[in-house]
Amino acid sequence: MPDRTVKGGVTSRLGRIEGELRVGRNATIEAEEGSKVVVAKGAYFEGPVTIRCDFECQSMRVEGRGFGLRGDVLVKGSLKVADTADISASVAVDGAVEAGELDVAGHLKCGPIVSRRVRVGGHLDAAGTVETRSLDVGGHATVDGDVGLVDFRVGGHAQIGGGTITGAAEVKGHLWAARKLRYGVLRVYGHTRLPTGSSGDRLDGFGKVEWEGDSACKVVKIAGTARAAGNLDAGDVEVKGNLEVRGGLRATERLLVGGTSVVKGQVECAVLDLQGRLVARKVVVEGDARLAGDLKTRGGLWAESVFVEGGTKCAGILVGESVEVGGSRLVLLNRSAKLAGQQIVVRGAGRMTLVGDIYGTRVAVGSNAKCGRVFARSVDLGEGCEVGKVVYEEELRTSEGVRFHSPPVKVAKLPGPPG
Repeated sequence: MPDRTVKGGVTSRLGRIEGELRVGRNATIEAEEGSKVVVAKGAYFEGPVTIRCDFECQSMRVEGRGFGLRGDVLVKGSLKVADTADISASVAVDGAVEAGELDVAGHLKCGPIVSRRVRVGGHLDAAGTVETRSLDVGGHATVDGDVGLVDFRVGGHAQIGGGTITGAAEVKGHLWAARKLRYGVLRVYGHTRLPTGSSGDRLDGFGKVEWEGDSACKVVKIAGTARAAGNLDAGDVEVKGNLEVRGGLRATERLLVGGTSVVKGQVECAVLDLQGRLVARKVVVEGDARLAGDLKTRGGLWAESVFVEGGTKCAGILVGESVEVGGSRLVLLNRSAKLAGQQIVVRGAGRMTLVGDIYGTRVAVGSNAKCGRVFARSVDLGEGCEVGKVVYEEELRTSEGVRFHSPPVKVAKLPGPPG
């Protein structure tokens, strides 16, 4: 007889079943010979079941009544389902789980998992590796081994050994990785902790992010707080919260600081957009630097061009081919030429603008701005600005009310910036 039925509440010893297996509630399945039961077709369980051996079938369905801590399905061995395992219960498997698709409504506690798709409505506790295209856990997820995933969604906290998530990962709680993690798009709302050598395509941190050593990510968006214990290499970095880097920070595309960034080492970026506060040993910008917040450096800001908006404070030298501070007359003239027939009015553009020494080819200081010494080929000083000293090579233009701490000096050759 190809099919087999086991009544509820009994213990049945089975071997290989060529057809389907139907089992009543609270039954116990044991192996007739060896350590495995094989069902050639589907296995259907009306409720809780205990399987005291390895169990293998084509498909599996369990109708459960609640999700107890010990599980409504207990497998004292491994579980292998060629097609779909649809289990409306909690599951505890001592060994490995292999399935085409695995759908557990309750909790799942098991060894390693290999499946095309895994969905767990409650908590997942896997003592081993997990390999699947999609892992979706409604509660907490704990994976002792490494993961090999495409997509990863967790409604609670997630703790994994390490591994790879090539697609999108979204964790509503905390995400902690014990070993190096390679990820695609990582979005975490709680506490993210990534070990040395972790890297990814994009990280959105809404809570707290910790890189335990050197790390790399193409796009970094920080809305909460973040701390890197080593160097941080990225393409595009956007900080709306707080970022601390104990090493150096490199952004090959853009660095936007809307909150506060403190970098112990050197900052390197293609473009700098400072709207908040940046503290660093030195800042080197390949292209343009636009400053509209507070900047503090020991080695200065070096860029192709520097534009300092009114109200900005810069502690440390500014070095650039073109340096414009506080909405200067030169900026207005350039904009007027581009916008013929339109009137541009900037009131008190440089007020409360404080910068240190400036080294450049063309330097323009806006009205009411204050700066240290200026070393440039040509210098344009707006009305009411205050300058420590001007050393120029070709041209000096001044407006009414300009104050010099020392008389301007024209030289044949300009001194270079320190450092």
